[in-house]
Amino acid sequence: MHQATSDNQTTQAEVNVEGSSSLAERKRELRKDPAYAERKRERQRELRKDPAYAERERERKRELRKDPAYAERERERQRELRKDPAYAERERERQRELRKDPAYAERQRERYQTDPAYAKRQRERQRELRKDPAYAERQRERQRERYQTDPAYAERKRERQRERQRELRKDPAYAERERERKRELRKDPAYAERQRERYQTAPAYAKRQRERQKERYQADPAYAERQRERYQTDPAYAERERERQRELRKDPAYAKRQRERQRERYQADPAYAERERERQRELRKDPAYAERQRERYQTDPAYAKRQRERQRERYQADPAYAEGQKIYIKTYNRIKIQTSNKKEAKEQAVIARERYLQSVNSTKNSGNLPLTSNLTETTQSSSKNL
Repeated sequence: MHQATSDNQTTQAEVNVEGSSSLAERKRELRKDPAYAERKRERQRELRKDPAYAERERERKRELRKDPAYAERERERQRELRKDPAYAERERERQRELRKDPAYAERQRERYQTDPAYAKRQRERQRELRKDPAYAERQRERQRERYQTDPAYAERKRERQRERQRELRKDPAYAERERERKRELRKDPAYAERQRERYQTAPAYAKRQRERQKERYQADPAYAERQRERYQTDPAYAERERERQRELRKDPAYAKRQRERQRERYQADPAYAERERERQRELRKDPAYAERQRERYQTDPAYAKRQRERQRERYQADPAYAEGQKIYIKTYNRIKIQTSNKKEAKEQAVIARERYLQSVNSTKNSGNLPLTSNLTETTQSSSKNL
């Protein structure tokens, strides 16, 4: 009796094993059937609409991922599945839909920050994927679209990039490499053209660039000095910058912003104001520059009007400047009548004005402007000695 029972149990166990193996085999066969696979995916999509079910599934996945063997099997299975273009396309579509859910995006960011192994695998996977030109192009297109449609995402990316750049720029070697890379890029006309086009067609990008330049100029004196030095020592760069400024000035909004910024900086930064005056003095010694300015004055009514307004404002706000200009004009007219030599008259008028301004600076503490008669007499005597 006991023997018979034992035989019956063994037979039942064998039947269970055979039944389970045949069931697994049948499932494997079913998964090869596209119609069955589609039905299963549809069922999963419907189930995932239930928040409770979705949460249970995520919890189950989290528990399973704690088993390294399971995690490795899953990654291997995913690698194999991604070789199927149809599956890869479905996954991309699913990811696009998921990313529209802020909660999902937040969970992904949290996992990236709290699971170093996951973050490392993702970076490695991205490196491998970027070797595929088609994938890289899709990514760029997706990034462009998302930048335009998701302001919060765009701001996060920019902030992360700024933070990373700040940290990297603390390394002198990195900063030098970046400058070298920029120098090489600027030698490529196509790159320069793309940058100009982007600057003109993307107002948000142009605004960010201006803000970044302003911050960097203020925070990094060495950078500001390098830029000034490069302008003086690299004629090609200087010419490109002038050409770029000429193109930009054709935009009235940009020109207005520049004038406003210059005005503010003149008032707030005495060192900058002095440098600009010195630069203008040097420029005026160049006949070609003087000729260009005269031509611009005649052909650009808006520029001429602005210049007149600026002169009027300065006359009203700076008595010393106004007096200096009067001395310049009187001296120039008198010596030109006496000698008929415009060049000599101009030189003497400049000297008279400079002497007056120097005397103003030397007597500024007393609060009294110097008398102009002595300066006029000095100029007359110097012109008689010629």
